[in-house]
Amino acid sequence: MFAKISIRAKIISVVAFLLVAMTGMGLLAVTKMRSMNANTTEITTSWMPSVRVLGELRASVITYRSVVREHMLAETLEEKLAMEKTAVTTSETWPRLARPTKP
Repeated sequence: MFAKISIRAKIISVVAFLLVAMTGMGLLAVTKMRSMNANTTEITTSWMPSVRVLGELRASVITYRSVVREHMLAETLEEKLAMEKTAVTTSETWPRLARPTKP
């Protein structure tokens, strides 16, 4: 079948096929990279602020629990009042964290 075709034509056809295949692979890579960039942008603008807020909320709750523990362990009235003031200050940040973030 290929015996009647010259070597020059065979080499040209193989090189042309390889160029077409490489071009197709390049186009596929570009479209996949665009899709990956769109997903990365969406994660960065939508998900990451929420994750950061959840981390801040978690840290605030841990601080609040620590203050409550210190309040329970306090022996004097002044220490208890100081811990209550700290607990109120800590819990006042929660409504700010609960507000929805805008992307």
